[in-house]
Amino acid sequence: MIKTNEDGTYEFIEQVREKTGIETSRYILRLNDPRKTKWDLIIIGLAIYNSFQIPFEIAFDPPNMKAPGFYVLNSLIDFFFLLDIIVNFRTTFYDIETGNEVFDSKRTGQKYLRSRFTVDFLSTVPFDTIALLFTSSSSPLLQLFALLKLVRISRLGPIIERMNVTQDVKNALKLFKLIFVIIIYIHCLACLWYVIVNINEQWKPRIDYVNPDDDFYDSSLQNKYFTTLYHAVLLLTGNDILPRGTFQVAFVACFITVGAIINANIFGNMALIISDMNKKSAEF
Repeated sequence: MIKTNEDGTYEFIEQVREKTGIETSRYILRLNDPRKTKWDLIIIGLAIYNSFQIPFEIAFDPPNMKAPGFYVLNSLIDFFFLLDIIVNFRTTFYDIETGNEVFDSKRTGQKYLRSRFTVDFLSTVPFDTIALLFTSSSSPLLQLFALLKLVRISRLGPIIERMNVTQDVKNALKLFKLIFVIIIYIHCLACLWYVIVNINEQWKPRIDYVNPDDDFYDSSLQNKYFTTLYHAVLLLTGNDILPRGTFQVAFVACFITVGAIINANIFGNMALIISDMNKKSAEF
C-alpha cells in the first residue's frame, strides 16, 4: 500500500512511479487534493462575483464601474483565471476505461484541451480591454465574451461530489446550488430585459401605471435594476409583464416557456433532495 503524508503530493507521485511503473510527472496536482478543492472554491467565488457584476455592467453601464479600482479588480480576477488554466493543465484525472488516476502531464494537458480549455481561454482574455487599447473604443459584442466566465460556476457540482463530508451536508449544498442557480438566472434575465426595453424606451413597467407621470428611464439606477428584477421574477413564474412590440412579445413568450422548464427541473430536483434528506432522517 502506498503511504502519503499530509503534504506528500510529490512523494506520492514518486512512489507511484517506483512501485507501479506508471509514467508520471512532477508538479502534478491530484484531483482530490484538498488544495485543489480550495483553489476551485476560490475560482467559483470569483465566478460568482462575475455572475452579478458582468451582466449588470453590460446592461446598465454604471459610471462607478468605470473607476480605476474596478479595472484593477477585474484585471486581478482575470489573472486568477489565467492561473486556473495553468492549474487545470497540471491536474490529474481518472481514466474512464481503466478507472486509474492519470499523472502523466501530457495526457492531463490533452484532456483539458479537449474539454474546458476553449471556454476558459475565451472567458479569460479581456477582448474588450484589448480593443480599447488599439481602437480607443470597446465593442459591446466583445464584452459578451466575458459572460463565458459564468460557465466556471458549473464546477460547483463536481466539487460538492468530491467533498469528504456526510451525505446530508452534500444534499444541503446541492439545495443551496439550485437556489443560487435561480438567483443568477433572475439577475441575468433582469439585465437582459433592460437591454431590450432600453433600445426604444417604449415599454412601461406595470408598477409605474400607479404613477403614470414617473419616467422609468430617467429614474435612478437602483430603481431601474429592482424594477427589472421584479419583472424577471414575474417572467420566471409565467406572469405577463405587458411587452410592447412584436420582438418584446416574442421574447416574453420564449422566456415564459424557459421559466416553466426551469421551474419543473429545479423544483423537481429540490423535491428529490428534500425527500432524500427526510428519508435518511426517518431511517435514523
